[in-house]
Formats: sequence, C-alpha cells, structure tokens
Amino acid sequence: MRIALVHSRFDQFGGAERYLTALAAGYVEAGHQVSLFTTTPPPEGTWPAGAPVHLLPTPGPHALWAHPSPAGKVFRHLADASPVRPGPAAGVLQKPADVVHLHNWHHIGAGAVRAIAKQRPVVHTVHDFALVDPTTTLDSGTWSPAKTAALKARAAVVVPQFAGVHLHWPSSRTRELAATVTGAVRREPASVVPLSVPATNRLRELGPGDPHTFLLLGHLSAHKGVPDALEAWQAARRRPGARLLIAGDGPLRDDVRAAAAADDTIEYLGFLDADGARAALARAGWLLFPSTWHENFSISCVEALAAGRPILTSAVANPPMASPGSVVVFDTPARLTWELEGILRMGREAYTAAADSARADGQGMLWDVHVKTMIDLLQQVALGPSGAGGPAR
Repeated sequence: MRIALVHSRFDQFGGAERYLTALAAGYVEAGHQVSLFTTTPPPEGTWPAGAPVHLLPTPGPHALWAHPSPAGKVFRHLADASPVRPGPAAGVLQKPADVVHLHNWHHIGAGAVRAIAKQRPVVHTVHDFALVDPTTTLDSGTWSPAKTAALKARAAVVVPQFAGVHLHWPSSRTRELAATVTGAVRREPASVVPLSVPATNRLRELGPGDPHTFLLLGHLSAHKGVPDALEAWQAARRRPGARLLIAGDGPLRDDVRAAAAADDTIEYLGFLDADGARAALARAGWLLFPSTWHENFSISCVEALAAGRPILTSAVANPPMASPGSVVVFDTPARLTWELEGILRMGREAYTAAADSARADGQGMLWDVHVKTMIDLLQQVALGPSGAGGPAR
C-alpha cells in the first residue's frame, strides 16, 4: 500500500511528532511505501530511512505567515480556515498514493485538505482540536457567549471541508468534546482507535516504582501546569524521601532549573529520549499531569500506564485512556497540594491497587497491535465502502 503521510510541521518534536515518526517506521517495517509531506522537515536523524520527505509551501506569503505579531496570527487562522486556498494540495497530489494519512493540518489549511480529499481517500488522525478551535486546545472548555458564537461560526466553515475524510479519534470523549462546539463532526465517517508508542512494549517490563516519587514529563510551559506543580510541591507537607522529577524542555526551563537548585527534593532531568523517559519512569511511582487545558490523548500518559504508573491529573486534562482506579484527580492548584499530601500518606495496599489498575489500562495500548489496527483502517478506507477503491489515485 502506498501511504502519503501529511503533517503540518516538525519545528517542535512533541507527542504528535514522536507518534507519527514511530508510526511511519511501523508502516515501512510492514512492507508499505511511505512518503511524508510537511512544511518543515523532521529533525535530522529522526525520520525512518526509506520514507522520502517532500516539503510543502505554506498557503500564503511566508514573511506574513511566520510573523509572530497579532496580524501574523490572524492571517494564519484565516488561511487555515479558507476553502479557497488549496495551496499545498498540489504537492501531495503530484505523487501517487493509495491513501493519505493526515495528521496536523493547521498551517497547511482546510482548503488543501478539501482538495486532497476530492482525489484521494483520506484518514485524519485528530491530535488536537483544530477542527473546532483555531488555538487547537479548547482551553478550559468554558467560553463566553461571544467566544462560543465565534467558534461555531469558524467550525461551520472548516468542518464541511472535511466532508468524506475519515476521522480517527483517539477516544470517544475527545470526539464528544469537539461536538460540544459543533455537532457536525459526528456526521463524518469515523473510528475510535487509542494511540500508542513503541515504548509501551518495553515499559511493560518495568518493576514497581517509588510511590513517593513523582514524574512531570512534557513541554515546560504555563499551559502544561508547570507553575501549579512547583507551587503545590513547595506548599505540600512532604515526608522524607519524597521527590519530584521534571523532564522536558520549553519556555519555563529556567524556572524549573532554579526551583531544582533551591530545593534538593526537585530534580530537573532535561529533555529525554525514549530510553531516558523509560529510566525516569523506572524511578517514579506516579506521573504528575497538571495541564490546564483539554489534552486530546497524551503520549506521556500512555507511557505511564504501560509502565503501571498511576496518574495525578488535573480534572480538565484527565486522560481518557485511564480508568478511574488509575488516576487521582484535582480541580484547583490548592487541591493539587492536598492530593500530593494524601498520596504521600497512602498505604502500600492502596498504591498497589492503583498501579495494578494503571498496568491493566496499559495492556490495551500495545504498539504492535496499534500499528496493525491503523494499517487495517487505512486499507479499509483505501478500498472505499464498495471495496473497489476510493477517489481517483
């Protein structure tokens, strides 16, 4: 099968990019022909050999597109939503493919998606909320009437351009959350397939972690709840041996370094590759997940569950792949402090039950099974409802 992977950009190598890179390798190993179409190339040495990379133009003047000003942001949002800017579609359509596997499309444009879908079968893995929110996040999920009206108006333009595109949702909850803005997403053909990462196969082998050690793993920014985590840790009454491990990179890196220098119970691990993340999870008994916005399907949570690590999570980011027994949930920064103290007092039996629940959740997200499921989905969509193939190739 000839698979065209489309992803907006790789200037940040986050969860979606790690997932896509591993998935491309899985497709290649399974004997399929894979090509990548993107506006910025993957970091050197990360992309699998044998899968050529083709660079696409952004749908508009580059100087304005890349400008950090409010005008640049407005231009990007308008260009993304516009149905008359097919732009990058030509670059994708000039190469033969049996199916297009679309990942992040913002910075490529809904108009390009529409043009591609007219000539190729398309599966869109929904990594964020770009279909219904130009910021991609749906922030806290509570909006003013004016913002609600604006989101609905934009979605009324964007979602119809995905007519016929098969939407791959990582969870039913994510699909329903997007539908709170517009019910139109329910009308598109769709499948729910939980995401995974290759590390799940090795993480299953980890033994128990230290129930008094917490790991915060991800982008170090305010919207990921890093300030709340640092403040709650300082405020909590901690028992001897309690530790907070923080791994990742981002705009608050220096704040984390300063906190670690001032408090020997905080350890900054820097940016970690897969082996480093596995080593950090081996030390920790809990994943700390304090994000302040809706998270679609966090890869760090997948890794934690595969390792049998329960998750201390904010209510707004409560991971949809985790069962109630695998999480402790807080709804305010003050409550985070309270829950930290409660976990540090938790008995061995209660912790073991939470860890066993997490490991059971992780069993359902094994990487080899996920790759096969995605290949089956792409083949199904490539053949079309009649089994005779989708649009012209």
